[in-house]
Amino acid sequence: MTITPVPHSSEPLVDPKTGKITDTWLRFFNALSEDPLRYENGALTLVNGANSNILLPRSRFITISGPSGAFSLSGFAVSTPVEPAREIILYNSTVQAMTLTDDATSTAANRLLTMTGGDVVTTGTGTARLIYSTVSSRWVLVGFEA
Repeated sequence: MTITPVPHSSEPLVDPKTGKITDTWLRFFNALSEDPLRYENGALTLVNGANSNILLPRSRFITISGPSGAFSLSGFAVSTPVEPAREIILYNSTVQAMTLTDDATSTAANRLLTMTGGDVVTTGTGTARLIYSTVSSRWVLVGFEA
């Protein structure tokens, strides 16, 4: 995806002669809409117990389903090189406890860092927001709602 710089504020959004959006603004808006992570929802079906090196869908908001008992996540793999600062939001739609395992079990570059020094657990439905750090080569937990 190529991002066109934001048009100069002196350029009008609408061409006064034609009443249409100017080409520069149109290219800018089109570039924004090409982002495949921007609005797309995804789904992960997991199992009871440990889930390691799970292949992520190419989505930003990911709904987890499947487990009928407690389960854990220790890391995520991607089919293409992970983008610096890629953000994902996990939604545990089950009523089961979900444990985010801190820096263990999965391949090193796929692991989670909870920033607590230990695992983080939901008591059922909940969300977790993670951003990939290319500096630490880990998915860093930056938000959590149990």
